[in-house]
Amino acid sequence: MKNALFGLACLLAGLAVLADCPAGAQERKDRQGARPPAREASVWMEAKLEHAQKVLAGLTRGDFEMIKKHAQSMQVISYLEKWDRADLPEYKRQIGYFDEANKELIRQANNKNIQGATVAYTLLTVSCVHCHNIVRDTKKK
Repeated sequence: MKNALFGLACLLAGLAVLADCPAGAQERKDRQGARPPAREASVWMEAKLEHAQKVLAGLTRGDFEMIKKHAQSMQVISYLEKWDRADLPEYKRQIGYFDEANKELIRQANNKNIQGATVAYTLLTVSCVHCHNIVRDTKKK
C-alpha cells in the first residue's frame, strides 16, 4: 500500500511539473527563433525509443536488470544529446524532466520495486510526449 501511494504521489507530482511547463509568450518567441532539429536528433530519438521499448519489456517481465541496463543507456544518450542541443533552452528543460524520470526509473529498478519503476517509466513517457509536442509546434511555426 505504501508503494502504491508513493507511486501515485510521484505520478501526480510529475504531471503537475509537466503541466506547469511551457507556453509563455517569451518561451514561444524563443522557440520561433530556434534552429530546426538537426538530422542527428532523430538518431538520438531512435536510440532512446529502442531502449524505452526494452525498458517496457523489462517491466512486463519483472526483469530489473533489463530495466536498469536500458535506462542507463538512455541516461548516456540523454547526456550526449544535452551537449549537442545546448543552445535550445526549452529543449534543455525537457531533457531535464526526462533525466529526472529516468534516474527514478534506475533507482526503482535497483530497489526491485516494480510499481515504482512503472510510475517512473510513465513519467518518462509523459516527458517524451510533451517534448515531442513542443518540437512539432516549433516546426509548424
